[in-house]
Amino acid sequence: MGALSRIRARLDAMVALATLRKVRHFAKSARCEIYIREGEDDDDAPYMQPFGLYFEPPEGSEVLAFAVGGLRVNTYVLAAQHPDHLPRHKPGGPCQGGLYTADGAWFVYVDGDGVTHVGAQHGSSEAVRDDYLQRELKKIQTTFESYAGQGEFVTPYTAGQTRASKVKLT
Repeated sequence: MGALSRIRARLDAMVALATLRKVRHFAKSARCEIYIREGEDDDDAPYMQPFGLYFEPPEGSEVLAFAVGGLRVNTYVLAAQHPDHLPRHKPGGPCQGGLYTADGAWFVYVDGDGVTHVGAQHGSSEAVRDDYLQRELKKIQTTFESYAGQGEFVTPYTAGQTRASKVKLT
C-alpha cells in the first residue's frame, strides 16, 4: 500500500455511521459502546445541526462516530437519533423544524413563517405563539436594563474566569 493510499484509508476511517449499544454516564461525560456500521454508504449520515444541546440518547440510536486522527481507539459520537423516537409529524418544508420529545411530539416548532410554537403537538398546532415569547423576552430585557442599562448585562468575575460574560439584547 502506497503512502497516499495509507493516508486515504486513515481519512476514510475518521467518520463512520454507527449504532449505540450502551450508554453510561460519568461526572463530566458519557461513555458509549458503539457498533461501527462498516460498508454502509456514508452519504446516509444525517446532517449535523449546530446546536448546543445535550440529551441522553437511548440505546439503539444511530450515531455519527468521529475517530480523532483516524484511530478508532479515539472515537467520539457527535450526533444521535433513534428511528423509533423521530417526530410523528415531519416538518412541512425547508427552514421548518424544532425540538421534539422522546414520544415523537414537537416540543418547540418553528414554521416556515418563522412563528415559534412552544408545546405544539405538531407544526400546525399553536400552543404558544411568538407574540407571547416576545412579551416574555421584553420582560427579561427590562430586567437586564434595570441592572446594567443600555440593554447589557455583565456577570461578575468568578474564580478562573478571565473576563466577564456579557449579554446584549436588541
